[in-house]
Amino acid sequence: MKNILLSILIISFLAPMGLFANDAKIKRFKKSFDQNSDGVISLDEYVAVRAKWGKSEDESQKFFKYHDKNKDGGITLEEFLASK
Repeated sequence: MKNILLSILIISFLAPMGLFANDAKIKRFKKSFDQNSDGVISLDEYVAVRAKWGKSEDESQKFFKYHDKNKDGGITLEEFLASK
């Protein structure tokens, strides 16, 4: 019981400080973009997801290039979290 109360207290204290702010981005990375669960978003995956949202292929390619910081042709979770 003490462990549960301690966990609740920690989460209650840390959540407002923004320490769990990346949780939503991590879920979006894994569930929406990384379709084949290889840990990297390919250009095809990125364009396909954004097309479902009504975004053009040209716009999606520009955004992909922006997010692919090391220009290796894929967006890692770290790159995804670093982007705004």
